[in-house]
Amino acid sequence: MLFLTHVPAHHERLRGLRSYRDRAVLHRRVMSLFGDLGGGNTARERGNVLFRVTADGLLVSSTVAPAAGGVRTKDASALLQLPAGVAVQGAVVINPALTKNRTRDGSVRRTRETLPEDEVPNWLAGRLSGMRAVAVRGVRRETVTRAGTPLVLDAVTFDAVTDDPAQIGSVLTAGIGKAKAYGAGMVTLAPRR
Repeated sequence: MLFLTHVPAHHERLRGLRSYRDRAVLHRRVMSLFGDLGGGNTARERGNVLFRVTADGLLVSSTVAPAAGGVRTKDASALLQLPAGVAVQGAVVINPALTKNRTRDGSVRRTRETLPEDEVPNWLAGRLSGMRAVAVRGVRRETVTRAGTPLVLDAVTFDAVTDDPAQIGSVLTAGIGKAKAYGAGMVTLAPRR
């Protein structure tokens, strides 16, 4: 099952937020929609909960329906069965960070660097398993915070052609990349018109 849920900006779980820029706060508010997932570090993964900030609230995808009222949820499981050869348009917010290992004086040090915008198309094509002919239409970069720490996010729109329904299902339920708890990684698809 795949559920898509719209949480309006006026929803009780979002009231009192000064902005959507602190993604750690948003993560807690999103997870509060799912009363039955339990707590801990793996609750988001257990329900495959991903979210994206929209102009009028939040869009949440999950493999379990939210328990909270006042939201609009629809079954989007048909997207998990897209046959090969379908032209689709998609959107995703990614955290364009690369982890690099640097060796200095015999010790290995890990650093995180932000991927340059012109490298986003190749990065995305390599992670959209089950899709081919990935063509990026637009990238919009913004910096938000994660509990006070800066977090770079790229909102990407793209076109592609479906190739492997099982892999696409995995991408739609599990997401791609890092910072999924902070509003990155949720892929949405729709057949191109």
